[in-house]
Amino acid sequence: IMSGYVYFYNDYIKYIKKILKKNYLGKIYYVSCERLNLGPVRNDINSAWDLSSHDIAICKYLFEKNLSIKNIYGYDFLKKDINDITSISATIDQIKFDIKSSWLNPEKIRKIIIIGSKKMLLFDEMNSKQPLKIYDNYVNFPKIDKFTKNIFNQSKYIFKGKSKTIKLSDQKPLILEIKEFIQSKKNITNLEFSENIIKTIKKI
Repeated sequence: IMSGYVYFYNDYIKYIKKILKKNYLGKIYYVSCERLNLGPVRNDINSAWDLSSHDIAICKYLFEKNLSIKNIYGYDFLKKDINDITSISATIDQIKFDIKSSWLNPEKIRKIIIIGSKKMLLFDEMNSKQPLKIYDNYVNFPKIDKFTKNIFNQSKYIFKGKSKTIKLSDQKPLILEIKEFIQSKKNITNLEFSENIIKTIKKI
């Protein structure tokens, strides 16, 4: 039995996992996930179950650990106790996560931002021309014991380099997932994996 976490077969998500393993972005500070659209509106589950479940699974896949949920905010406008908009803050070790979902949004947004000590990454699934960008940007906060005349010059500690666009082949993740199901002996989305995701979402 293989669960249908199709994003694990998205070439860009796999690429992000690869560069994270190589420490290409440096020490990871923060991850932001946005999954927003206008409908469909559910009347039995909230937007976190419907939408954020994808991002929770993606984060577990990328960092190979379960998210620890810290805070949850939700707003129910259309039906009582069914949150149309949710915002989840979580951690994995020292990494901070913000995961936002909504089915009351004027445009479809699918974004993942990863902030590292060396570089920053933006995966914008809806941007077909530049879906993945890596920014050679970072900030070094000055050490307090080194007072100089430039100590209050903020631009001195912000480095902005060139950005790099990554364009991979446009393979359909669902097709890749089906091939994996047929051909591979390795099941990365088995029942144990899915159970962990469901346990995390239940805390929401």
